[in-house]
Amino acid sequence: MTNVSTDHPAGIPYIELTDEGRKISFRKDCLGELKILRKVNESDWETLIQRTNPPYVDQEAFPRGTKLTYAIELELHNEKKEYELEVRL
Repeated sequence: MTNVSTDHPAGIPYIELTDEGRKISFRKDCLGELKILRKVNESDWETLIQRTNPPYVDQEAFPRGTKLTYAIELELHNEKKEYELEVRL
């Protein structure tokens, strides 16, 4: 199950479950820099990567039933946007 909470009308970003892990992408080309944070179940937020461009693949393995929440901070044209993605494995 995936759940996306975003104020962007095109529903970006999105997350895919792939053989390599969870792939975070944007539905349109995104040339801004991202900061991606992750929360496992109800733990504290941890920064996965800063100053990167999409797509990003989180390859860390987790047991079935784990709830992962990703916070994506995007800076583009001196404007900051924040998105949240949730997936339950």
